[in-house]
Amino acid sequence: MHRITPLCLIKIGEKEYMQELVDCGVLFFQRLSTYQELEQKERGDPNENLSQSLQPDKVTVTINNRILSDLAGPVQIRIGGESPLAYCMYSITSEHLGIQDGNYIDKRCFEFGNTAVVITDGTEFFNKIIKACKSSDIEINGQLVEYVDFNSFHGEMGPFKKYEQWFKHQSEFRFILNSDITEDTFKLKIGSIKDITQIMDASELNKVIKINA
Repeated sequence: MHRITPLCLIKIGEKEYMQELVDCGVLFFQRLSTYQELEQKERGDPNENLSQSLQPDKVTVTINNRILSDLAGPVQIRIGGESPLAYCMYSITSEHLGIQDGNYIDKRCFEFGNTAVVITDGTEFFNKIIKACKSSDIEINGQLVEYVDFNSFHGEMGPFKKYEQWFKHQSEFRFILNSDITEDTFKLKIGSIKDITQIMDASELNKVIKINA
């Protein structure tokens, strides 16, 4: 399997919050369940944080000893309980190397906001996050979202898998908190990141990004 490698992280949002990210290092985490209920197309996803996605020809559903056949589509299972807190970013990855027209970021992603924060030193950014989490006794996991086919994928889902038909263009990198935090939102403060970022109008991103293999 081809391994996808993150090359650069970008956060797109409204100017007020992007400035707070740069000046104070505030990462605003939200429950994944929040996105299940949002109607805004780019932010909302009713299939967020599924536990399993099972193809109808590979499962059997029985009700009152009667086996149901001709299921309309994949069987989606979501285990109850509180969903994890997540912070989401756009990731330039090794898959972007093949783009020829310079449109690295799909224009639909600009619906998240008018301002972009480009992380220019990923190692230092991760170090700041890890340090802040350790000081608060919080476990964190960060990785690229894997995009799977709604019509063929059969197996475990979880917070790092989404359906490619609707969201692959978001090229998402996620941080997930594993903690006893009970609030539906959480601000992780990692300190100023002015020295490892560039802030700009989101509409300018595709003009300034250059990838040389």
